[in-house]
Amino acid sequence: MKDSTKLKLIKVLFVILILIIFIIVEAFFFAPTRLKVNYRNISSNEIPASFDEFSICFLSDLHYGTTYTEDNIYDLVNKVNLLQADIVIFGGDLVDSLTKRETDMNILANAFSDIDANYGKFAVLGNHDYENKTTTEKVVSTLEYAGFEIITNTSMRIHNGTSDSIRLIGLDSSLLGTPNVTKAFDEVRSSDFSILVTHTPDNVLNCNTSLIDLQLSGHSHGSQIYIPFISTLILPPGSKIYYRGIYTLDDGTMIYVTTGVGTTQIQARLFTNPEIVLYRLHHEE
Repeated sequence: MKDSTKLKLIKVLFVILILIIFIIVEAFFFAPTRLKVNYRNISSNEIPASFDEFSICFLSDLHYGTTYTEDNIYDLVNKVNLLQADIVIFGGDLVDSLTKRETDMNILANAFSDIDANYGKFAVLGNHDYENKTTTEKVVSTLEYAGFEIITNTSMRIHNGTSDSIRLIGLDSSLLGTPNVTKAFDEVRSSDFSILVTHTPDNVLNCNTSLIDLQLSGHSHGSQIYIPFISTLILPPGSKIYYRGIYTLDDGTMIYVTTGVGTTQIQARLFTNPEIVLYRLHHEE
């Protein structure tokens, strides 16, 4: 092999090595904590005029004990509070594994207690929250202590100090949970502006989407390590169809699948930044 050819090969290998190092550093040290706020707007004539500019903060997949711990949980809380949302919704997977971190639940409960919302805080559970009976009990008690109302398989009207309302629907995770579509949608009317909150986004396939204006979900982490065409082959059950970003169905139903705020299995992210989503509603004549 000629010296010039060897030199070119060395240069190529050096560039590849630098690229690999950059990807590793980015994925493990920077991306997991690069928490962004994703601002979204939704307009509808079903949104009451008094709800114009009403804001909804949605966060999911904390997996406390991995990326977020006692050292930085208040960074997340402060970022949520800066948004001054009218309601805050948590989409499930509060913890990653409870077995080694039972003593941390008090820290988490106190931190989430400091989350502010003008008209309430609401939550559904994710598959990690159903790891076992003890986990579920502690997750529920932590969220309730922090002022979150669990809305699994039920719906409720959200008021803003007036007689007007929008409807919030909670549907259980299809993975380890027990979704009951009939019960969740029992009081929902087509005239309502309705928001479905469910951890596993593919739950929408079992719902009457004409009753849903917006669905908020998590679970997939947007693939967490996102490599086009490859990552989609190993998506978790419950997010095979809808797994990343925004989708609009033929009937106008919007689905938003958040990338979540934490990490699981591997404490890294690639091409999938963690996020909090702030939805702002707009009354449309």
